Amino acid sequence: MYNPPVELRRISSRLTFVTKFLSPVFTLFVLWRMVGFGIDFPFKRELPFLGFFLIFLAAAVGYNIWTAIRIKSVQADANNLYVSNYFKETIIPLRHIDKVTEVVWLEPRVVTIHLKGVSEFGQKIAFLAPYRMFAFYSESPIVAELKMMAMSKYGN
Repeated sequence: MYNPPVELRRISSRLTFVTKFLSPVFTLFVLWRMVGFGIDFPFKRELPFLGFFLIFLAAAVGYNIWTAIRIKSVQADANNLYVSNYFKETIIPLRHIDKVTEVVWLEPRVVTIHLKGVSEFGQKIAFLAPYRMFAFYSESPIVAELKMMAMSKYGN
């Protein structure tokens, strides 16, 4: 039988705040400067060049904003998940976890907790897994631990 830790501990990455609030602004600024730098050269004012940078800018900023909006800060103890978007926090019992998935080809890893019902943040809770060097295409240990924590609550 799996015995989860009793004390409250962070299971999401410490980079969550940076990724949620600073990364989209920084990406927008850097890519805006790249486009501005490219426009300053008269021989590079061709439509394909500008189109490439504008599409790249839109994709990069869009991805950063999409990730920033959906990720949460997550802590856990033996019975509950404590989910926060830095403005509000909610408590989700571990028995409400349906499944846990992860995108292994992105770094930082985005882990999604699928709930059986709807919480204050919806039916899916996404967070960044702690970073691991050289962990190519292997499941994050936090995913396996969350699955075990949820399974241990099914018997209770």
